[in-house]
Amino acid sequence: MYSEKSAHYWTPVQGPARVSRMNSTTRPSAHELTVLRALLRLARRRAPADLEQLLVRVGGQPSELRTAVRSLERAGYVERRSPGSGAVARLTMSGFAVAVAAVATRRDARVRAAKTIKKGRARRRAA
Repeated sequence: MYSEKSAHYWTPVQGPARVSRMNSTTRPSAHELTVLRALLRLARRRAPADLEQLLVRVGGQPSELRTAVRSLERAGYVERRSPGSGAVARLTMSGFAVAVAAVATRRDARVRAAKTIKKGRARRRAA
């Protein structure tokens, strides 16, 4: 339970001033999920997420990528960086969570598809 006594234990990241309250209906598009996954891969490598690196991983036109990053920023999934920093955007905690979930969902779908194919092959051999 949250109380006034325990309020001083919260870090700035956990506090309501730093974490935006997002609309639960805000869902990223397929292209935006691809951008989130690319940002996650770059973050895991501790590489700056500059425009060229994102285009290599996402593909498409630079204008489409900028539009996706702006949309993700409005949703609260990324923070856009200043042009001098070398990076286009950085994941927020909620963006990180969505990107990790998107990677896990995609991996689960591949595993289910592989199991379905194996079952089909086993049934054909048995017949």
